[in-house]
Order: sequence, then C-alpha cells, then structure tokens
Amino acid sequence: MGTRARFFRPLALTTALALLIAACGPSGPAATTPTGAGGKPEQGGRIIEGSFSDIKTLQPILVSDNPSSGVTALLYDS
Repeated sequence: MGTRARFFRPLALTTALALLIAACGPSGPAATTPTGAGGKPEQGGRIIEGSFSDIKTLQPILVSDNPSSGVTALLYDS
C-alpha cells in the first residue's frame, strides 16, 4: 500500500460517511405557501433573490456590473 493510498483511503471513507450521515439526518423546515385566514393564497409578500456579489451603485449612469444593473432596472424606467 503506497503512501498516497494510506492518506486518501481514510479520507474518502470519512467523506462518504459524513455525506451519508448528512443525507439521512433531519431535513430543514418544510416549504409553505403564504395563506391567509381563509386558506387562500395572499397577494403581495416579498421575493428574496440571492446574488454572488453586492451592488456597487444605484446611479443608472454609473452602473457597470450586473447586480447593480438588475436593481436599477427595477427602480428606474429605461
């Protein structure tokens, strides 16, 4: 058994075991739909959108990145 096999085999087994335990564990909160008192969906609410970076400016003339462009497109008429 080589030096690499001595290192990577326990690492691979530990990783596989950790993934198996995580997959069999309890799940997060169940997704629910926004309902009112009558059980019907309500209009309104909010949407949370994730992004890989922050916006840099809200001035439409200075926008040079995609996150800022997306936000300014929602705020201002083109």
